[in-house]
Amino acid sequence: MPHAGICAGGAEQVRFVRNGNVIVLKGNIHEGTTAWGGFSGDEPLVVYNGCDEEKVAVITEDGDVYLKGAVTDGQSLTADSFRQVGLTVKNASDEVLSMIDGDGNLKASGEVIVQGVPYLLDRDHGDDPYSTYN
Repeated sequence: MPHAGICAGGAEQVRFVRNGNVIVLKGNIHEGTTAWGGFSGDEPLVVYNGCDEEKVAVITEDGDVYLKGAVTDGQSLTADSFRQVGLTVKNASDEVLSMIDGDGNLKASGEVIVQGVPYLLDRDHGDDPYSTYN
């Protein structure tokens, strides 16, 4: 299998690729989400902190990714090294490619890409006057 995806309304919204990339195809990423009341629970993916049964991540039908925590990529990942892993994507060799941990952090061994742009590059430098993709 080349990738795993989260689909809604007949369209793929988020793709987890076997090279460790996480691609948000339609929506945006929202870090530091604290208000979860606006979500119905019928979203394509809801990730809970297993111990507290607290929502830590939601992917909506529009493809938006809401995280309690933050995004990091280029990580060396093992499920053992994170508290209460909520979602883990592994390859056939049982290596962890990406995850959403119990604190709502999206971690990828590859890059997190949102609508064709590396997320961390845009988040950290999107307002730079020298950015060519503004």
